[in-house]
Amino acid sequence: MPESNLFESTRAFRWLVTISLVGTLILMGAANYSVALGGWMSCGDQFPKCAGVYAPIFHPVETLSGNYTAAQIFWEWFHRASAFITGLTMLAATGLAWWKLDDYTVSRWLVTAATAVLPAEAYLGVQTGVADPPFDLVVLHNVISWFVLLTMAAATVIVWRAARRDGGKRDDAAPA
Repeated sequence: MPESNLFESTRAFRWLVTISLVGTLILMGAANYSVALGGWMSCGDQFPKCAGVYAPIFHPVETLSGNYTAAQIFWEWFHRASAFITGLTMLAATGLAWWKLDDYTVSRWLVTAATAVLPAEAYLGVQTGVADPPFDLVVLHNVISWFVLLTMAAATVIVWRAARRDGGKRDDAAPA
């Protein structure tokens, strides 16, 4: 691969990893706020719908639910929407890493591990968005969330330190 294409691929990977980390922080914050408002059940198990529609922000709350406020519905929907967008970004980072970056680097494996557990995390998110969810599923959902956060944080640190060290020309050090 020509040097300029490799440079562009590593830079794109670095930014996709960083955006994925920021997205993970946003979605975890939205989840915590939704739970604090008591709205974690406002979407229920109708995934990908929330309160019976795909985008509740475009509907008056009176038509959506008699049990939840607009804020409760919004924050649970925002959590799900940001999870979807972040998941796509992580998938793009993983695909780029495997398709364009030849070295089997630590950051590539970290992003791959985080992306690999996303379907289980999404499934558990839907299973815990009901009244009195099983405690073990809630714990497992949170453990996976923290795993994703920590692996994405580690990958982000690695790619930015390597970019700083190498002038942005490589992803990270030797293959793992």
